[in-house]
Amino acid sequence: MSDKRAKGEAAALTDERRLYEEAKHQFKEAARELAKAKKKLCDWEDKHGDENDKYRSLNQGVKEAKEWFKDTNQLLNDTNQLLNDAERRWQNARLQQLQLQRSILKPPSATPFSRLIPDVALKKCEGDRKRKTDDTRSGSKKPRCDHDSGFTSADKLMRTIRDCNVDNVFDMESIVDLPYPSLLSPPNRFEANEFVFKYQVRSELKLLYDKIVRLWTEGRVLNTVNVAGTIGYGKSHMLAVLVLLLLKDAIKYKSDDECAPFVCYIPDCRGLLAGEANIVSILEQNILLNIPGFSGKLRTIKDISEVMKDQQVILVADQWTSIDNADDDCRTARKLLGSCFGTSVRVTVRGMSMNPPTWRALLHKQTSDDNNFYNGGFNDDEFQVWLKKHPAIFTEHKKELALLTGKVPLLLNVFARVHNDGHSWESIVHRVQLDELVSDWMASLQKFYADIAADRVWKRNRNAIALSFMDDEIGGRCFTGAMD
Repeated sequence: MSDKRAKGEAAALTDERRLYEEAKHQFKEAARELAKAKKKLCDWEDKHGDENDKYRSLNQGVKEAKEWFKDTNQLLNDTNQLLNDAERRWQNARLQQLQLQRSILKPPSATPFSRLIPDVALKKCEGDRKRKTDDTRSGSKKPRCDHDSGFTSADKLMRTIRDCNVDNVFDMESIVDLPYPSLLSPPNRFEANEFVFKYQVRSELKLLYDKIVRLWTEGRVLNTVNVAGTIGYGKSHMLAVLVLLLLKDAIKYKSDDECAPFVCYIPDCRGLLAGEANIVSILEQNILLNIPGFSGKLRTIKDISEVMKDQQVILVADQWTSIDNADDDCRTARKLLGSCFGTSVRVTVRGMSMNPPTWRALLHKQTSDDNNFYNGGFNDDEFQVWLKKHPAIFTEHKKELALLTGKVPLLLNVFARVHNDGHSWESIVHRVQLDELVSDWMASLQKFYADIAADRVWKRNRNAIALSFMDDEIGGRCFTGAMD
């Protein structure tokens, strides 16, 4: 694979991303125009009825706006597909290029999803190669050079995990800094700094952790725990802390004959869609972390399965929704992942976004899976802790902040990120409204409500809400399920 093809695919990816961004902008404009047209029509209908030319004109405006919205929505879907195809082509080209370089130069293994290997580790590996002849004569045995850097990173991370203080990880008054428990790069949502992320303690984590320990120690096989939540709830952070706890202190057994669990953590299952080479790379990082001193070859699914057949695994796979569809790519990814593990997995924890298909699939389905649903945001106690740990301006406007965010951690973090000392509350809210994450959030809500005249639905049903449930406010958390 030449650099020329990789550069060509990268250029194509840039073009497709530009087209996608243009389509997304047009889609947002169309959604806004449709909402405006519907509002005008509803207002006019409520005041004047529908027996006049003005009403018919407004109704025609809604129809035209719907057509525009439909066209831009199709354009958005088409460009999104082009962008996804370009990303996969670029990833495949880059992976083939790296594999070719590794076969020629035999450098330490690295992947687009793994941490960067420090220069000192590379120099050490080169020095080991130079001493290979002398080592062979003296009969000494060293790990394969391909894994030296992996050992360095894995050993360092495991020492960090075992030495980290988790005394407050179940203390509801705490926000703690924790090491990210994987050799794979943390997803952007963690906002990690030097592979350290902040975690505000959630009441549900203790229940989830105790459940996993119980399922493991009971000795049953094929336990599946679904952790499904609405966008922004914080389930990914909970799963990362769960993995950290399982790696730090291996689950204790009644019998010393039982081996400790192999904790396999896949932070983002979308990486599994990139093909076999990427699946092998993701599993390789987990093997290096769980098996100290491992020096075998890990280049194929068969290599991985040979290692995993002797393990007893707790698999924690986040963003499982991305491979849970019925299309060929998802089926292939699930099949290859299953081939890696065989029958070695005893407990599977699947992080899932609570979109409508997931809700329908889990809520009324008779299954042996253990389903855990998390919706909305912080409870009142957790919200108070968040306020204590952030600037006073948020406490001064806590009621409005709760209304604007529904206490959803993802949205609260946007407020914290855009805040600067000296800025007024109105200025902070304005900057939040301009934030890209919030713009995408609002576009998803507009798309969700576009065909159901949300203004009229809300206007005609709000009085039906029992006052005892309102508590002087209606949380925005009710609407977070519209994402995805």
